[in-house]
Amino acid sequence: MNYEAHYKKLISRSVLRGRPLGCFEIHHIVPRCLGGSDDKSNLVALTPEEHFIAHQLLVKIHRNNPKLAYAALMMTVGSEFVPRRNKAYGWIRRLVSEHRRNRTGVKHSEESKRARSEKLKGKPLSEETKLKLKQAWERRKVEKPMTEETRAKLSLSSAGRKHSQETKAKLSAIRKANPVKRKVENAA
Repeated sequence: MNYEAHYKKLISRSVLRGRPLGCFEIHHIVPRCLGGSDDKSNLVALTPEEHFIAHQLLVKIHRNNPKLAYAALMMTVGSEFVPRRNKAYGWIRRLVSEHRRNRTGVKHSEESKRARSEKLKGKPLSEETKLKLKQAWERRKVEKPMTEETRAKLSLSSAGRKHSQETKAKLSAIRKANPVKRKVENAA
């Protein structure tokens, strides 16, 4: 299959159409990791579906570019309430894993290691700040029972926000249909 031809057709159709109605996403025609710029001539408005397909095509065209694979992978990320449903996730995920495996043998120079270390360190903490952080951490470890005052405040803050029976039924159905959260809870 000629992925480049499909990509060019998708982009040219989008350029001719202009900005789609409703939801759209801005896409770099030539990705920045391949030397593309942020100029208007290199940007096009795509629907979310077109944008996802464009990134899939770019990964297939430039299979050895880990940045493109990672960008496509991030477009497939779900959440605990919205699972991944696209079959493309599997092959993109395997491709990113392959790129990561290939990267494990990369040797960084001492200068590069030092620069990364300094960037991660940030400002040095004073002894007083370190002590405060340690005390805050220790306080979090101790479970404190909720006081009646706290319960009253929580009750007042949610007063007037009652769900209807219909909404409760919908929420219950969503929770039952999505076993992901329950699996996580059972694993703990």
